[in-house]
Amino acid sequence: MSGDRRVTRRAVLVAAVGIVVAACTKHRAAAPPEPARGTGPIAEALAAERALIAAYDAAAPPADGDARYLASLLAAHKEHLAALEQAAGIAPSATGSETATSSPTPAPTEGQLQAAETASARRLTHSAVAATDGAVAALLASIAATHQVYGTRRVVRFSSTVHVP
Repeated sequence: MSGDRRVTRRAVLVAAVGIVVAACTKHRAAAPPEPARGTGPIAEALAAERALIAAYDAAAPPADGDARYLASLLAAHKEHLAALEQAAGIAPSATGSETATSSPTPAPTEGQLQAAETASARRLTHSAVAATDGAVAALLASIAATHQVYGTRRVVRFSSTVHVP
């Protein structure tokens, strides 16, 4: 019996378990690296929101004189900025605009503001789809939807009648 080279059940089971363990450890995907602070979808959204706030700060009231409407859009963008800052874990910024220009630029028209809103909505939608965190994706998608409404529908008016384009 010294030359008997039969494989036992125990040896087969140990080998099978070893193969399974080896297969699991060899093919385990590494966790994606966290984006560096100041990069990624939240940072891009923060920059876009600050740019929109600066544009609304520089804008003249609409031709119909409804300054409250313009102020309501500016307030909404400041709320977006606060939500993004909270999501990024950074201290809230001051209520005023953070961008200072060295040379005066012409005030954006309502059409230019609408175009900026639509472009921002498009970028935020792409960022929301690419986000790996569900809460971040939801926040970006929500803000993108608001920007899309501001850029195309413009249904909120503070006057005695509601204008729906």
